[in-house]
Amino acid sequence: MSNKSKPVTSCDKCGACCTHMATPPMFAAFFPPRGKKMPKFMFGTEDHDIVKTFSRALWAETRALFDEAWKTNRSAKDVPCFWFDEATRRCRHWEFRPTICREFEVGGEDCKDHRERVGITVNGRVVA
Repeated sequence: MSNKSKPVTSCDKCGACCTHMATPPMFAAFFPPRGKKMPKFMFGTEDHDIVKTFSRALWAETRALFDEAWKTNRSAKDVPCFWFDEATRRCRHWEFRPTICREFEVGGEDCKDHRERVGITVNGRVVA
């Protein structure tokens, strides 16, 4: 039976939409390659406000992950977001996730399509 016919009400134990994002969406602008500046249009955005609340430790961790991502061209690859914890199938930094992640419609057609693409049932079990 297709996931499209089942109700989806939670992100718990899913992360299907995170499995191909490579990095937190839109946050690359705040962690540009060394020597580059943050684009001016990103100042004052909701995502800018989120990033400004990062602790020093989270900032340093994310900066290091983006430094590596820029070196390896990670964003061009179909790999999980580096904040995605594959063991728990949750975002490691849920409270700091980008606006686009916050606004992604749980149970919407895109959500169901992502779940089906990676073989996740509505109750979170990975389909064999």
